Amino acid sequence: MRASDKNKTYQDIRNHHDYRQAWNAMVEFEHGRQKVGIFIPEEISTLMISLRDLYKSALIERQMELEKVGGGGRSHENREKLRTEGPELIDRLEAAVKKRLWTKVRIDNENTG
Repeated sequence: MRASDKNKTYQDIRNHHDYRQAWNAMVEFEHGRQKVGIFIPEEISTLMISLRDLYKSALIERQMELEKVGGGGRSHENREKLRTEGPELIDRLEAAVKKRLWTKVRIDNENTG
């Protein structure tokens, strides 16, 4: 086997490994959301679902590219959307969680003080 073939094989294996890790992280995120979903306020749950959907679309697009589905034309639309919209969505989710936590702390302090 030539060196260039070995590099290509290694790159393919690495790409599939990285994809699988990303997919497993998304599944773990969703399982966690489902597990405690009844305790999550609607605003936060909606943001979590939006983030999951954005991430999942990008992963499916990547999977199609890795498996060379769709005639070889590479679409990066969903990955670009994740790159551009994802950070803002994460910031909104983080802000909603912090708001909820600090509201809870204030309520607890008022009840004990």
